[in-house]
Amino acid sequence: MNISKFSNEQTANTSYICALQRAENLAILGCKTVLELCVGPSLKILELSYNKFGINVVGNDIDSRWRNYYLGGEWIIGDARKVKTDNFDAAVFAPPLSKSCSGCREDALSLDEVFPSYYDFLNMKSKFSVFVLPGKTLSIKKDREQLHKFLSKLNNYEIFPIKNKVNKYIDVYTKNY
Repeated sequence: MNISKFSNEQTANTSYICALQRAENLAILGCKTVLELCVGPSLKILELSYNKFGINVVGNDIDSRWRNYYLGGEWIIGDARKVKTDNFDAAVFAPPLSKSCSGCREDALSLDEVFPSYYDFLNMKSKFSVFVLPGKTLSIKKDREQLHKFLSKLNNYEIFPIKNKVNKYIDVYTKNY
């Protein structure tokens, strides 16, 4: 199943700067194993970032072409909503955040438009959950309202803007137990 109309080279990737910020945050929390859900073509960049902090990362995606795109990584191919997260210190839900996975600012989705839904991942069993939201979540009134609705479902959380010139993502970290 290919959810992106773009080729591997055109599909949005996590920027190295953003990946490094997330890896450092998770290292500070003491994480040694991370599962990146809906990783797409970003596993190699994420692996480089996490390895700098001694963290092992496993990538998940529903689209098996990403495993062929990057053979060096450890993969779980399948629906992110069905992947077990309890064997990981952290599970990161970073779904496609733009129409057609373009990564372009003008294609950015609102929180409630993202599929699979953030609400599908509220009960992950890892020690920490990280929800990667579109950067505009803090800047547009409609998006802020959606953010507050989502945050009302979490017990304890911290918000970290992940910047690459502008707020590229908003990472929401929760401790699950």
